Amino acid sequence: MGRPTFETMKPYAAIDDRHLQGTTCHLEGLRYLAPEHQRILAIDDDETILDLLAETLRAQRYQVDLARTCEDALPQILFHDYSGILLDLILPDSNGLALYRQIVRRRPALGPRVIFVTGALDTGEAVRFVKLVGAPVLRKPFDLGDLVAAVRRVAPSSPPGGAAPPHLATGY
Repeated sequence: MGRPTFETMKPYAAIDDRHLQGTTCHLEGLRYLAPEHQRILAIDDDETILDLLAETLRAQRYQVDLARTCEDALPQILFHDYSGILLDLILPDSNGLALYRQIVRRRPALGPRVIFVTGALDTGEAVRFVKLVGAPVLRKPFDLGDLVAAVRRVAPSSPPGGAAPPHLATGY
């Protein structure tokens, strides 16, 4: 009997993890996608609000991921490209301001995609912070039309000027 031989195997697939290191931004590819190809993350500890956000946005054909805590949200933010992030300011394990700082530090391209959702924008720190970053704010209770409009503003589905690029336009 001969000796066993071993072949050097090449990796099956290369993994592009540059977005975890902040060296690339996959959001450029999301710029002109229709809602059904855009993913929104909703972060709120109130299950009723989460259900309302998810139901409303799914009715608009967005893909929606949900998180109830900062701890649940952060891995999703690190490993997915979101067209928009709805972020409650008050969460059980931290606050939305701290999570926003993490988003900007770890995934800077997602910073402009954040919409704060809150019923408690009464602390001086929160008011100053939200004004400083210039992020949109939806105050609870909010109109569902305002929710959809805010998401469309941060997750545009058509290029400036309103027409779809030729390679994405639908034809007959």
